[in-house]
Amino acid sequence: MKFMNENMTVIVIALGALGCYQFLILSPVLRTWFLRKFGAANFSLSWHLFERLTGALLIGISSIICYLLGSESKILDHPFLLNRSVAWISIVSIILMITMAAASTAFAHGNAGYPQIKTGQWHLSLILVNALAWFAYLLPYEFLLRGILFSAFLNITGIAAAIMFNIVIYAAIHFHKPRKEMLGCLPFGILLCIITLFTRSLVPAIIIHSSMAVSFDSAGIFYQLKTFKPSLS
Repeated sequence: MKFMNENMTVIVIALGALGCYQFLILSPVLRTWFLRKFGAANFSLSWHLFERLTGALLIGISSIICYLLGSESKILDHPFLLNRSVAWISIVSIILMITMAAASTAFAHGNAGYPQIKTGQWHLSLILVNALAWFAYLLPYEFLLRGILFSAFLNITGIAAAIMFNIVIYAAIHFHKPRKEMLGCLPFGILLCIITLFTRSLVPAIIIHSSMAVSFDSAGIFYQLKTFKPSLS
């Protein structure tokens, strides 16, 4: 009974954190306030950095609380385990994501969805800030989704049902995205769950998701923005 209550508590806290982020932090009211505050020219930069960093803070704190509560978790004894399998999967994934991003941009003649931050004044420091913001957000995001929630459902339901619940939650988080991207969450979510189970580590999921986001953003920057000029500022 204690085991069940512990996992249910973790699930409620994790889903509550994701719900607060989706419906409060990313609310249309707050988005409109940012538009008025920063103006159309600076809105995209300020808004997307805000959503990633506040997401990192909220989801990160929730992940730590859930991790401390979930003492019976199946795969979180060593969430950042590093071994040869983890290293090889991570390296191959980075190469694959970069290749996919480059090919997608080339064959589609650019992708309107990338980069997420819309600005005509990209420079090296902003590219680095963009990449770091993605990593800062996706690290606790994967910790909560593929670690905390996946482990809690594994303990209660078993592998197949745990994967199903995980990808449903993952797709629901992307309900405001284009339909193609939301549907793409299904195979991608299954892949990350399977890799996490196989490696018993969250490192590959974090690296795969981060490298995908940064690669597609970078491909979009180099293709779309004619004013791109690398600088050290």
